[in-house]
This record gives sequence, structure tokens and C-alpha cells, in this order.
Amino acid sequence: SEVAAAWDSFASTITIQGTVKPMFLDLGGNLMGAALLGVGPEYYPGFKRISSEEAQVWKGRWGGKVHGEPGLPWNDMIAATGKGDLQAMMLFNSGRPGNWNFSSQEIEALKKAPFVVAFDMFAEEVHEFADIIIPTPSFAEIDGTYVNQDGLVQFGQFNILPKASPLTHILHT
Repeated sequence: SEVAAAWDSFASTITIQGTVKPMFLDLGGNLMGAALLGVGPEYYPGFKRISSEEAQVWKGRWGGKVHGEPGLPWNDMIAATGKGDLQAMMLFNSGRPGNWNFSSQEIEALKKAPFVVAFDMFAEEVHEFADIIIPTPSFAEIDGTYVNQDGLVQFGQFNILPKASPLTHILHT
């Protein structure tokens, strides 16, 4: 795979003593960690598929109302927004890596939403359609955990002084 080839190339150029635990982030950022936390439309934390039975388990853990139906995946949310079925969108760190930009269809649909708030570090990614843009720090500016594709949880410490408050502080204020 590309990751294995990149690691082999990196390892051959350095002399390492001790234990090395590489941290790989794919094009989507920390997708494995997000999936383990249940940040997606089809799963609860721990890759537990959303169902009415599983909802009862999580209702006991979390309290309150827990839906037993899967949410909408991104393409369906965009379609619903374009038709006027979704009235608001909250985008978290949607400034996308590499060539993964909003399509013209996504931008047009998001422009139709009555309210869009974007928590993002790149205003130019969302300024066309966001009603409010709240700056967030990059991964290099916060302490956090990252999960590699093997499920290994790794701790990362900030190495740049943050210019924006961590997202958790913004949401709790």
C-alpha cells in the first residue's frame, strides 16, 4: 500500500533507537477516530450499527431521547438542503485537505439553507454560504488523540501556539 511504501522510505532514511509509533492520517483526517466515536450517520460509538434495539442501550447510557434510525449521509443532507428540507447546517472543520473541495452543487445547495454556521480554520472554504464562521485551531494547535487505521489511539500535543480557542471551549461557552 501507499502508506507502507511511505513508511519504508521514511524508515530507511533515519536511524531509530527505541520504539516508534507512526501516526497516519488519511485524506479525511481522523476518520478512524471519528468512526469509533460514532460521528457518522449509521453508527453509535464503537461501530455499533444504529437500530431501535441499540438505541435503547444508548438511551440507558446517555439518557434523554436517542433515535433508532440512521441519520442522513452527506450527499442526502446536501440534497435535502437544496430542496429546503433542512433548515440549518453546522459544519465542523469543513476546510478540506488536498483536492477535496466543496463541489459547485454542494455550494449551491448550502446557499439555499436558511442558516449555516461553520466552525472552521479556513474562511475561504465556507464564506460563500456560511452565515457565521467561527475560527477553530488546526490539529497542530491542540492536544488530542488520533486513531490510526489499525485502531491504535495516539496522543498528539500541540506544537504551535493556538490563535483560536479549541472547539470544545467554543461549544461550552
